[in-house]
Amino acid sequence: ALSMYVGPLLIQSFVDYIEGDRKHHYYGYILVLVLLLSKMIEVTSTHHYNFRSQKLGMLIRSSLITTVYRKGLRLSSASRQAHGVGQIVNYMSVDVQQINDSIIR
Repeated sequence: ALSMYVGPLLIQSFVDYIEGDRKHHYYGYILVLVLLLSKMIEVTSTHHYNFRSQKLGMLIRSSLITTVYRKGLRLSSASRQAHGVGQIVNYMSVDVQQINDSIIR
């Protein structure tokens, strides 16, 4: 999170460096290097967060699907005959999707 705020601060430092006197020529290179490193850290951490979030979402969804399908396997014969197989599978997948959507939001 800190790397997100480094960019605007460094841009102000760039402006000050360009408008001011340039006694130290390497100061501009140092600013560019720090900006590059901070943006690399920001992008890497953002991608890592997104990857972990999607992985957790898939784990939750697969656990829910497994639980709902196990429940479906325990249905009695009379319950299975009252509704078609496609209808039962549709109910289960809609239920999992609704639970998954409610967790995400």
